[in-house]
Amino acid sequence: MKRLVAFLTLLFSLLFVNAVGTQEPFEQMYELLNRGYYNSAIQINGPALVRTFPNHSEAHYLFAYALYFANHPLESREELNLATQLKPDSVPRFYHLDGLIAATEGNEEVALTMLRAAFEGAKTYKYAMDWGRIAWESGSYEEALEAYEYAAQTQSGHKEPWPKLNRGRILSYLGRHVEAIEAFHDSIKLFEKNDLGNQRSLLAYVEAYFRLGLTHELLGNISEANAYYQSAHSGDPMYQPALEAIDRLRSKSTQP
Repeated sequence: MKRLVAFLTLLFSLLFVNAVGTQEPFEQMYELLNRGYYNSAIQINGPALVRTFPNHSEAHYLFAYALYFANHPLESREELNLATQLKPDSVPRFYHLDGLIAATEGNEEVALTMLRAAFEGAKTYKYAMDWGRIAWESGSYEEALEAYEYAAQTQSGHKEPWPKLNRGRILSYLGRHVEAIEAFHDSIKLFEKNDLGNQRSLLAYVEAYFRLGLTHELLGNISEANAYYQSAHSGDPMYQPALEAIDRLRSKSTQP
């Protein structure tokens, strides 16, 4: 009995050490990626991770992720292919990275297909926003509008002003000004309701007011345009587009 207890104790100890030893390199890699230290990740931790765990799909995925964001798409594709071979089941994060890489390769159709699949598999704000961005950049405006609407419906999207702002920007470009105005107002409401206390959200708030000004100026509603430009200026007194717009309207009003 004592020998059995001793054996089990030794077995559990070995399993614990092995688990800790396996987990630590992955945790270090996750930490580097979360902090945006992609160059550090591809120079030391990534190569070490795939050498130590050559048959672990997550090791190759993490290295591929770091390589992509360090602007090495070809090497990223190679590592992602290895990760996919080791784990052929549907994995949304693999689809997501695949779509991002495909976009850099100029394969827009594949990129959008993979990014849509990533969002449908995970329903995350980030995946929807990346899908919308790539669709927008490729000129697939209706798909971009769809993706940003999905982003707005996620848990994070209920607070973030960016999905509605981006919808407004696209709608404005397409000449759908009434819809654009509604989207810009929705973006402002989200910021005022959920002020996240960060500079990036404030930038969306200020830009939404500025773009309301642009839209109303385009429609000939000069007094409304000036009011929205002034609101953008109040949100950020150093926001140069609003300052230039205010000066432009002031110059027009003084012309004979």
